[in-house]
Amino acid sequence: MILLNVALPAFAEDSKAMVEQVSDQVQKQELEVPIQDGFDLYKDLSEFRRVHTDALPGQKFPYKIEDLLADFVWRWIRATEDQIVGWVENAVKQDQFTVRTREPGQVPTEEERHSVSVIDIY
Repeated sequence: MILLNVALPAFAEDSKAMVEQVSDQVQKQELEVPIQDGFDLYKDLSEFRRVHTDALPGQKFPYKIEDLLADFVWRWIRATEDQIVGWVENAVKQDQFTVRTREPGQVPTEEERHSVSVIDIY
């Protein structure tokens, strides 16, 4: 148990330092780590945090992974926002702006009172 009390917190601190160092180097070299790599790293670090918490329940994990990797989430949000505009524009271009009903000539229900582009987007 003594090994775990020393090794896990030390590795946690080292993992934070490694991520910060890589982030600093990437920024200095004006490079960009792929968003998916950041999400994969989050998954792995979260698993390590779970192991740390299970093995040392009285010891708090030394840093917030979410704060360390927040840039990846913000980049993903910006990329998704840019894509959404394209999705909406394409859906509207293809829309004939007619209401679909189950039977031709039927009065549309409240759920049917929207154009096809709304369905395409969601």
